[in-house]
Amino acid sequence: GSFDLYYYSSDNVGNSEKINKKSFYVDLTAPKSEHEIKGIVFNNNILAPSSSFKLSSNDNLSGVKKTTFLFDNGTESNYNGDIKLYNLKDGEHTIKYWSTDNVKNCECDNAVTFNFYLDKIAPESEHEIIGDLHEGKYTFVSSRSKIKLSSQDNKAGVKNIYYRINGGKRNTYSSPFALPINEGLYTIKYDAVDNVENLS
Repeated sequence: GSFDLYYYSSDNVGNSEKINKKSFYVDLTAPKSEHEIKGIVFNNNILAPSSSFKLSSNDNLSGVKKTTFLFDNGTESNYNGDIKLYNLKDGEHTIKYWSTDNVKNCECDNAVTFNFYLDKIAPESEHEIIGDLHEGKYTFVSSRSKIKLSSQDNKAGVKNIYYRINGGKRNTYSSPFALPINEGLYTIKYDAVDNVENLS
């Protein structure tokens, strides 16, 4: 709370100075910190390698002096800008952070922790030929044959599968498709993207 201190001095023969006043505020409250995820996040806690954390803290009295953070009980660092994630491995992680104000009230005992999964692995895709098929120098199919694509992802899940025929238009795969009816050699390229934009 707020306090006023009044004080003066007197000498040995009773001469006193004018009364002085000093107002001050006793700050016993630690700051409050929070985070924002910038970039791609899926299901609230699956993050893309390109995502980052933005930390903010508020202290209504003496003001915030510093905010400190660490990953996975590792080395403490002072926050000075968006926290990038590219140095972390694929998998589960925890960020912990807290702030200290200008009179050393620390949020340490109420530090914020947030658990998340950093998904750095792209989907793995494969194809299957349904119908007429002969393996030789090339893979031979007929007009009745269809190509089925599938993809698996380790965490965030597959968002889309794409394919091109002979380097043409990029198509979004939805169901097995047939090749053009013209006889000849065809090349199919395909890939997949997951829900945090990892592209295979």
